[in-house]
Amino acid sequence: MHVVLLFALLGVALGAPMTTQDPSTTPKKAPPTPCDTTLQWEGRSSEWDHVREYNNRFLISFDGKNQRKRLMEEKRSYMPGHRYIEYLQFYNDKLEYQIDHTYNVCTKLPLGPWRNHTIPDDAVLEDQYDVGQPGHAIYANEWSDRVTGRYKEEWIGVFTTAKDGCWPLFEVYSKDEANKSISYSTRFFNLSAGIKDPSVFDIPDICKKVQLTPLPDLPTLVNEVQPTQAPGFFAKIKAWLFQRKNDSSDKLLKKAGVVKTWGKQMDQI
Repeated sequence: MHVVLLFALLGVALGAPMTTQDPSTTPKKAPPTPCDTTLQWEGRSSEWDHVREYNNRFLISFDGKNQRKRLMEEKRSYMPGHRYIEYLQFYNDKLEYQIDHTYNVCTKLPLGPWRNHTIPDDAVLEDQYDVGQPGHAIYANEWSDRVTGRYKEEWIGVFTTAKDGCWPLFEVYSKDEANKSISYSTRFFNLSAGIKDPSVFDIPDICKKVQLTPLPDLPTLVNEVQPTQAPGFFAKIKAWLFQRKNDSSDKLLKKAGVVKTWGKQMDQI
């Protein structure tokens, strides 16, 4: 009797008894939507070209309003004799100017599809994670352009959240078209909003009368191109040996028995 009375008093003191809420009726937190990146910014980038197997670092000026970019290779003291190229990319005109500042030469090339370095409106949220030291990390969202029925994504981008300014951190872009492949992995850092000097997009005088140069055929990622350096090298040796055979210096060939042996081996290649 005393126990029943005690529970009755606790019920009055604490109010209505607690009930367990059905999880299916609990409102779910809406997933984040793509945030808007700054349309104009500058900074640095490190880009790995998977087709050419080459890495480079750039100073980058990005103008999303007018769909243009300016990339300037960073000088590296450990690469003596390296030629430093400036790239002016005008995607509205589908043109790129490559300016070799070492030899003061400009090349005009056709330009591929626009790489926006921002999150598409229909992007799919793939993952969320912290980047950096615990307690001081940056919270990042990973997006892709994945669609149903396609073999793989063409674009994956990692961005800070809208709270932190929605800045690009890392991007993978890969696209196959007309038996050619382009594939890049790019890291972005030291970014700042705006373009300090818009004249970086001015076309220099040495480029204004340059004719358009067609792009060379590039190897695809699917079909590997067989190396041609070795056959070309042996072909030159073989031609040289044949020329020596026809030389009037027969005595030299008789003495060089090893050379004759090489000639026979070259005939079998």
